[in-house]
Amino acid sequence: PAMSYKVFLLGTALVIAVAHPAGSDDAVPELCHLVDQPMYCRCDSSDAKDEVADVTCYVGRKLPPDHTVFQSFDRQRSVVSVAFNAFGNEYKLDFVPTTALRYTPQIERLKISQAELGDLKPSSFHNLTRLALLSLDSNEITSLDSEAIADLPRLKKLELGDNKLRRLRAGSLKNLPSLTHLFLERNQLEIIDDGAFEELGSLRELELSDNSIEKLTEQSFRGLSNVTRLDLFRNKLTRLEARVFSGMPLLAELDLKYNALSELDALAFEGLPQLTVLYMAYNRLRVLPAHMFQGAPNLVSVDLSQNQLLTLTWRTVQDLAKIHAESFDMSLTGNKFSCDCRLAWIMHLENITRNAKFRRELRHIKCEFDNPAAAPANMTGSKVVRLNFKQLGCTEDHERPSFGDRLHPTDTPRSGLSSARPHDDEYYDASDEDDADDDTGGVGYAEENSLRSQHGKGQIREEEDTSSVRNEVEAILSQQKAPEKDATGSSNRQKSSGASSGFMLYRFACAPVFFPLLLFVVSGSSWR
Repeated sequence: PAMSYKVFLLGTALVIAVAHPAGSDDAVPELCHLVDQPMYCRCDSSDAKDEVADVTCYVGRKLPPDHTVFQSFDRQRSVVSVAFNAFGNEYKLDFVPTTALRYTPQIERLKISQAELGDLKPSSFHNLTRLALLSLDSNEITSLDSEAIADLPRLKKLELGDNKLRRLRAGSLKNLPSLTHLFLERNQLEIIDDGAFEELGSLRELELSDNSIEKLTEQSFRGLSNVTRLDLFRNKLTRLEARVFSGMPLLAELDLKYNALSELDALAFEGLPQLTVLYMAYNRLRVLPAHMFQGAPNLVSVDLSQNQLLTLTWRTVQDLAKIHAESFDMSLTGNKFSCDCRLAWIMHLENITRNAKFRRELRHIKCEFDNPAAAPANMTGSKVVRLNFKQLGCTEDHERPSFGDRLHPTDTPRSGLSSARPHDDEYYDASDEDDADDDTGGVGYAEENSLRSQHGKGQIREEEDTSSVRNEVEAILSQQKAPEKDATGSSNRQKSSGASSGFMLYRFACAPVFFPLLLFVVSGSSWR
């Protein structure tokens, strides 16, 4: 019996030796003390307990998916954060380490970078019920299969930037009810399937910058009812279709800079009542449709600079309910505006805006005369506000923008111009005009001296204090206008009255009405 027992022990030892030879990779190592393994991990304990909470691993040698080093996670069930990185450029992960993830039921943050993951298969991150952050930046991901990232009930942030995705398929992101931030920047995205984001109802921020997206439809952003920020910076969009963003009724900020936009549907921004910031600089816009902001009336910042706009009519911007507000700002520099009466609204708006920055922006807007011979002396390319209405080709009764009750009660336009209907023309026919050279050079605000500043702006402000008397004077003057008199002449007379007009208006305010009115009429005749 003793002999039999010894034979049994020897046999057992041999079996164990064969199954687990000394130094074999099949022996499960200690995660936080890996020696002579293809992966090295650094462990950090939580402050409250002496348990491993954060693990950062570096791949240094070729590592197959079934290597026992991943089983070492089974001994560290308290881990809440895991990161996998490449130690160099020679050896990289080419798979999602699902074995390791299976042993980390408490994981809340997972980061994989510098890998070569290629095509993400279905359920690559299955059953990680506590995961809140999944970072997959810089992993050469080429495609997402159906339900590649799915069934993660607590996931809030998903980072997929710096990969090689060309298409985002519908159904690849599924059952992610808590996702609020999705980052897909710096990929090669060309196509976004209709309904690709349909199941992301909690999403608030969508980052799609630096891709190659050429087309979007009304269904592209379907289901994104809580998105407040959309970034499409530096893509290849050429046209915006009607209601293309209507799936995001809470959208507040939209970035379309550095695309190739040359055409906008009049209803492109329909259904965006919460939109406040719109960036469209550095595109190829030449014509903007009338009422294009009707669906986004609450914009307070609009950047249309560095496009190829040939004109911008009042009908295009008249639906901006806050265009007069102190916080409103619109950038229009660096375009190719033609000097004509369709830009007259800029002069009116420059008079009433309460935003000093916006006023300076309006004063920098330049235009070119299509016929240099018809341009005023030394004004072939001029700032719009330095011209008068006659130089812009406006008739005496040209239609002035109507700001209605949007003006603050104390905001009387400095020019005293009455409101009227907006311009009738809705579009500008680019084929009728030659391209003007793009002059984006600016002059400092301190160097700005518009014609209105040169001709007694201080006196005009004094006239506002006697507006009721001025109305009577204008009524008399209107009855004895000469046939050759035009709107510009009338405007210039008010502006060039100098100190004498200020003194005259003071007399009006102090003396009986009849005598100063008569004196004003006589003086008005001498001005002509």
